[in-house]
Amino acid sequence: MGLPLGNAVAFDPVIPTPGEVTLMATIATRPKAVAAAAKALSTEGSAVSVIEDSPGFAVQRVIATIVNIACEIAQQRIAAPGDIDIAVGLGLNYPQGPLALGDHHGPALILEILDALHARTGDPRYRASLWLRRRAEAGLSLTHTAGSPLPAENTPAEQETA
Repeated sequence: MGLPLGNAVAFDPVIPTPGEVTLMATIATRPKAVAAAAKALSTEGSAVSVIEDSPGFAVQRVIATIVNIACEIAQQRIAAPGDIDIAVGLGLNYPQGPLALGDHHGPALILEILDALHARTGDPRYRASLWLRRRAEAGLSLTHTAGSPLPAENTPAEQETA
């Protein structure tokens, strides 16, 4: 027995953010259902953000796009992967560079998010870099030298069992 559509609220299980939950209401979700879900989650100590019904969640879109842009830079040989991460980390005060972030979540997951967003929206900004696609399909790291496999904890088999 499913939840009535007017009470349906989704949260992002793909890229969790500790201490924060993003809720997405469908076009049929009643405002009272969103408010009740937000209240219940905030009572448990989570910061709650609410977004409108859309393909993908805000965090998924931003992370996948940042990683993809860094992959384009690497593909064009504008900078080496390590230099891209250092430049972005220092220039934008990110705790880690975009390619390290891609490795953290797994290149295959980033590619899956981009492919789904591109298929759903047709927006060219979500077209995955060929450099990202080749590395994700081969199970290679985005940050390590050519041919380096992903660290064991980020391999697709490990992600599925985690």
